[in-house]
Amino acid sequence: TDDKRDNWTVGYTPSVVVGTWVGNNDNSAMNQALASGVTGAAPIWNRIMVDVLRGKRDEPFVRPDSIIEMDVDSLSGGISTGGLPTRKERFIKGTEPTEPSPIYQNLKISRKDGNKLANSVEIAKGEYDTKQYIVFSEQDPVSGDGKNRWQEAIDAWVASQGDPKYHAPRETYQGSDEITVVIKEPAENSQVNTNDVTIRVEASSLGAIVKVELFVDGSKVRERTDAKFTESVNIPNGSHVLRAKAYDDKGNSADQEIHVGINMPYTSPTPVATPTPAP
Repeated sequence: TDDKRDNWTVGYTPSVVVGTWVGNNDNSAMNQALASGVTGAAPIWNRIMVDVLRGKRDEPFVRPDSIIEMDVDSLSGGISTGGLPTRKERFIKGTEPTEPSPIYQNLKISRKDGNKLANSVEIAKGEYDTKQYIVFSEQDPVSGDGKNRWQEAIDAWVASQGDPKYHAPRETYQGSDEITVVIKEPAENSQVNTNDVTIRVEASSLGAIVKVELFVDGSKVRERTDAKFTESVNIPNGSHVLRAKAYDDKGNSADQEIHVGINMPYTSPTPVATPTPAP
């Protein structure tokens, strides 16, 4: 223990358990040069065990039925993760890992800046790449001043690693003011076999969404202030155009429209021929 106040060795066979302790009975520190695992409790434990087991036959350990062995990820101890090195580990049944370790994180990376996380607009547009990183995050259970010394030590170690998988981006790409809106449901050119149509809309902005309007064939049927919502709108049979338009607090707007057929396949309007003036 700290300051070499206590020195322990504990070991066992299936039928004998021996624990030895070395220390001063007033709890003062032992001689730093003399007291160690090799020169302290271990030799005493060894002599006791040799004497107790003299003349006894070997006793093999039998693994209880409640103990299982499985391959786990070498680095994290979670379940094996696609092609990474593994090691064997034993667990009491019911305590074995059932999913990959949380240190493996798939992050959405901005395509405009590969060193930063994608922002909400890029994610809504699908303009990002997904990359896996190894992220270590720990709390300091003994800190009394608010400092997380465990994480500080981890971060110092990570900084010395050359593998880019240890260096996950922490900043989010800002870029210029952008806004987007997507009609998630129904799908473009789909047939909806009911007149009560479920419409799901998601808007994203680097600012705050203040208004989203929903139109059917150019007529506004709903207005919402939340960025994500689902509405049920009664629409007659036939081919229709659904449109969503979003506004943010920075004065930006964006819209999207899709085409659907209600109780029939969607068909594009027949173009109207424009007469050619006589020469």
